[in-house]
Amino acid sequence: MSWNRDTALDIWRRMLSMRRFEEAAIALHAGGHLTGHYHVYIGQEATGAAVIAALQPGDLLFSTHRNHGHYIARGGDPARGLAELLGRATGVNSGMAGTLHLCDPAIGMPHTSAIVGGVVADEMSKDLSNALFATLVLVVAGRMILELRRK
Repeated sequence: MSWNRDTALDIWRRMLSMRRFEEAAIALHAGGHLTGHYHVYIGQEATGAAVIAALQPGDLLFSTHRNHGHYIARGGDPARGLAELLGRATGVNSGMAGTLHLCDPAIGMPHTSAIVGGVVADEMSKDLSNALFATLVLVVAGRMILELRRK
């Protein structure tokens, strides 16, 4: 990946999209539309945006409970993502995954785990099969990138 002005602008746009998505989730919660517990990604946008910008289309991303930012940075549809948080059938997972399991296999984000570090054990067990189909497997647990490797 070449780090130039275009790359920096792409990362900044991803960061801004991530922040706006989270602000929308907070507003929905404040208005009583989004109920229950949720975890925002505010303050972590730079890390997620930069790392995810380096991914290629065939690479896989596995995230945890703070997955909204990763979903947006990876190219997830914000409207379908918010619909998912609200439990609507128009959500990216038909309203069945909610905030803690927001994911989209179509963008290379097959699933998430609501357990901090839960993706580590889960994905390590699938590591070989994932490596056969992806050029990069990225496991994100909390604020740390735990595994970053090329096939």
